[in-house]
Amino acid sequence: MVLIITTSFNFTIQQICTFLLNNEISFIRFNVDEFILGHSGSISIKNEKVYVNGYDCDEFKDVIVWKSNISLVSKLLLENREGFDSNTLYYKTQELTATFNYVITLLTPKIKFGYYKDDIDKLTQYRVAASLKLNVPNYLVCSDYSELESLTCVDNYIVKPILATFSKKSIKSYCEKLENVDFNTTNYFLKYPFMIQEKIPFDFEVRVLFFNGSFFAGKIVLDNTGQTDYRLNQQYHFERYELETSLQRKLYKFAEEFNLKTAVFDLLFNKDIVYFLESNPTGNFISLIRECSYNITKDLCHVFKRE
Repeated sequence: MVLIITTSFNFTIQQICTFLLNNEISFIRFNVDEFILGHSGSISIKNEKVYVNGYDCDEFKDVIVWKSNISLVSKLLLENREGFDSNTLYYKTQELTATFNYVITLLTPKIKFGYYKDDIDKLTQYRVAASLKLNVPNYLVCSDYSELESLTCVDNYIVKPILATFSKKSIKSYCEKLENVDFNTTNYFLKYPFMIQEKIPFDFEVRVLFFNGSFFAGKIVLDNTGQTDYRLNQQYHFERYELETSLQRKLYKFAEEFNLKTAVFDLLFNKDIVYFLESNPTGNFISLIRECSYNITKDLCHVFKRE
């Protein structure tokens, strides 16, 4: 039996569930958000035994963890438990987060698809990538804005989140040009340490799904709108792309370093130089698979049916 730990609003996992249903593979789905809201799901820990939705975790041979959003515990509690005072909210958040992390840590050896946590900070990713001889953009993280004076031609830099993608309606989202950042605003996440990254000129970007030891790559083709981040312009599509064997080896070693069963890599290609941007734990690969006519059914069957 397969255990899926996810959220109720995830499009990618819907496709995985469809595959499991079509291939008559039994599974239990645990939606973290619905559990927090008290709508469905259960966790019970009796000494060393852990039960999810009434099932002993020993019964699960395979586990999928896809965007569990454990980091949203306090937000969901706050929005739906207005009677909590700040101390109660803090206490419940810590206890519930610790419980989730304990269960996922216990199940990590069984994870066959997805990540053991929702994200890996970019600083750690870049350190590991550089040690594997992958090219990474030059970057700076600082909390003292006076260090910015050492930067010349600020239009050659962008600002990116270190861990969690920041987006709040029309304020800011994904990454921004450094020249557009207002450091004096009182309503902006850059009051904290942040990453300034060299803006790499590139010919094209490639997204890569790594799963079951195989790489499925697609070149992102979009209209030239001048946006820093392609996600701010949804007019794009994928074309199949073949990665060089040497690059595949490096990405494979990256996955091994973090014991990843699944990864979605973002790469920039500038002539003969390839830049590693990140491994996105919940990167949307569905469009990549469909538009490039990749068939991962065989890989999924191999992993979950052991054929």
